[in-house]
Amino acid sequence: MAFFLSAKWAWVALQFVLKRREELQKMRKRGIVVVIIGGTTGLDMAIVHSVCSRLTQIETYGVHSVIITTKNETEGVTSLELLRHPTVRVGYHQLDASNKESLMAFCQHFKEQFESIDILINNAGMLPSAAELGCKGDTETVMNVNYYDAKLVTFTLLPLMAPGGRIIVAASGLAELAIRWMNNETFTKLFSETSTEDDIDGVAGGFVKEICDSSAGGKRVHDALAYPFAQASRIALTQYLGNQLKWSSRDPAMRVTACSFTPGWCRTPSGSNRAPFSAAEGAEEAVYAAFDADAETIQGSFLIGRKPARFGDGHAVAVTGNSGEAHTAAGRKTNDDTYKFATGKIATALALVARVVR
Repeated sequence: MAFFLSAKWAWVALQFVLKRREELQKMRKRGIVVVIIGGTTGLDMAIVHSVCSRLTQIETYGVHSVIITTKNETEGVTSLELLRHPTVRVGYHQLDASNKESLMAFCQHFKEQFESIDILINNAGMLPSAAELGCKGDTETVMNVNYYDAKLVTFTLLPLMAPGGRIIVAASGLAELAIRWMNNETFTKLFSETSTEDDIDGVAGGFVKEICDSSAGGKRVHDALAYPFAQASRIALTQYLGNQLKWSSRDPAMRVTACSFTPGWCRTPSGSNRAPFSAAEGAEEAVYAAFDADAETIQGSFLIGRKPARFGDGHAVAVTGNSGEAHTAAGRKTNDDTYKFATGKIATALALVARVVR
């Protein structure tokens, strides 16, 4: 009897060793490197905390690293002290996303420290107040910070991305307000499967030109649309990038994935206390896109409530296997009473923010 008991426990021990050996063989040889553009706002910091927590669940032989970047070095260093983590290495480097020299300096410093970027999260942007949305002088700044700077930093860091890496861009569901304004030609240039970088730049540049046109016929659009329009362009650029990356490798596991997501309207120290969601809840949306969502499914998509979505003609429609009812361009123009998104979470946030914008 003793012999059989010993043999049984020996078999159990062997199974455990073999299973552990298999796990170790699958384990990454180096830690995951995450770069987060922005690190001073409440949502930025919540994203860093959530990313670090998620990284602790992934076993590797190396140490995981998170690098935060800010334009203001003093603010960045202050944030770094608040973001220290016991097991994840959190670092900081100054980065002005609008300055090519600053970007190249960051790239050079990064290459001296790491092999590649596994995950790039871009949450940097400018959310103007309701009063600022009506100021003509802020229009170009809003477009530059939210679209052109996001484009510059993404395309500059793209060569540093690891095979199978992910580019995650935060965007606002308020883009829907701009989409309601667009004619069919503009909408197609932004969100068609065949849209080009020049198409998107042309639409963004045309919007700024119309805003700045002081002639009698030049005020077809309004300053309050600057932020929603910049967000629509930001989403369109990510969709374009995702469409291009689909063909970057025959092996899906080797392709870089690019997608945008909305964290919802979140309560932050610098934001409104009326927002329905906490910064931690918004940060979890970023973590899902960066770590847990299926790469092929989200490629080029705008994630709403953790579901890939496309911008339809009256509202954003989640892709759930049913393409849903098609809408006409006229429907997009007239359906102004409904801010209906695919999830209740985004619907609530958009409705509240829309009242402020108005």
